[in-house]
Amino acid sequence: MQRSPRAPELRPAGYAATGSAADNPAAGKLDIINGLRGAAILAVVWHHLFGIYFKPGSVLDSAPSGPHPLFFLSYGWVGVQLFFVLSGFVLYLPFARGRATLATGADWRQFYRRRAARLLPLYYLVALLCLVLNQVPPVHDQRLPLELLSIAGALFTFAPHGFEPHLNPPLWSLGVEIWFSILFPFVVLAFRHWGPVRTILAATALSWLSRGLGIMLSPEQPIMPLTRGLTANLEVFAIGMALAQAYVAGIRTRRPHLVTFGGAMLVALAVVADHVAPSWIKLPYIDIVALGFAAIIAGLLSLETGWLRAGFANRPIQVLGMMCFSLYVWHEPLLRHVFDAEAAPLDDLGRTLPLYLFLLLAVGALSYRFIEFGRTAHWRALFLLNPPPAPVAAPGKPMRRDANG
Repeated sequence: MQRSPRAPELRPAGYAATGSAADNPAAGKLDIINGLRGAAILAVVWHHLFGIYFKPGSVLDSAPSGPHPLFFLSYGWVGVQLFFVLSGFVLYLPFARGRATLATGADWRQFYRRRAARLLPLYYLVALLCLVLNQVPPVHDQRLPLELLSIAGALFTFAPHGFEPHLNPPLWSLGVEIWFSILFPFVVLAFRHWGPVRTILAATALSWLSRGLGIMLSPEQPIMPLTRGLTANLEVFAIGMALAQAYVAGIRTRRPHLVTFGGAMLVALAVVADHVAPSWIKLPYIDIVALGFAAIIAGLLSLETGWLRAGFANRPIQVLGMMCFSLYVWHEPLLRHVFDAEAAPLDDLGRTLPLYLFLLLAVGALSYRFIEFGRTAHWRALFLLNPPPAPVAAPGKPMRRDANG
């Protein structure tokens, strides 16, 4: 590892460091981070579109007595773990740079206000729309108020029988994100008082305890809030936070290609182990995947040029990454009503798949533009079409910067 004299400004290639996120939501973003988010959303969408075809017993399984030879293509859901690492990175980045603090109660309130404004409007809109479209139980059922309460507080992430809510199963990870955002300031304090290493070790111990209980209490069907929920992923977010601190400190690897491919191999090893090993592999599995993704991120952030960097810093993959929140919350409702992977025969893909992808991109783009960043004047910057004009600060008033990425 080597220490860079100065970490580069956090902005997409070709963009000036301009004002707040309200004026320019693309500002303050790393092109590599955008690209990795794009890769993560592609993996998740792939998983829900085609993952079922690569599981044992599927229509493509040529070896029904054993694992599918391409079983790893059913593991696109690991993109969610990449999202968690990147969330920790992005959330902690302004704190690592000293641009945000938790020194006063006002700082805490500002963080929670900004985080709620970022996550909750789109979450509530999609959840309520899906509740109407996929209404179970019916309106007159006494369980409906409990479901509304579960949605209002994202409490399903703690419920063994509702962890993946029927109205939109992928919302489980958004529930984890929401609750980690609530916990995040306390993790920041732990970083300051204990340091990253001890904080990650403590989070790992808690996560192993959570996963172990989830497996031990229900060996046949692990308890998902304990094996996949907030307590099972604390160190994943913390690893992302530690990466942000190392990045700001200017720490880079001397062999970025080797580190990147080594991280990819680590993720692949975890996938193979999860597929063939007994349930106890669930204990370290998430950690191995998170460390693999951390190595990939560290390697790519150390690259200045080259084909590997271009693969994650090009405009299309960046835009997908910037739209990932909208694409994530809308892809399952459209999947349910347009493209049913469990029912659609392979020879029907030519009709259903193009329609689904078109609708997903269209709805995702509109949601991204008008719901996520409805107050943004320079909409072209949202899609990296051209940089917005640099704002002019009023005399005697510095330009406000985005604090939370």
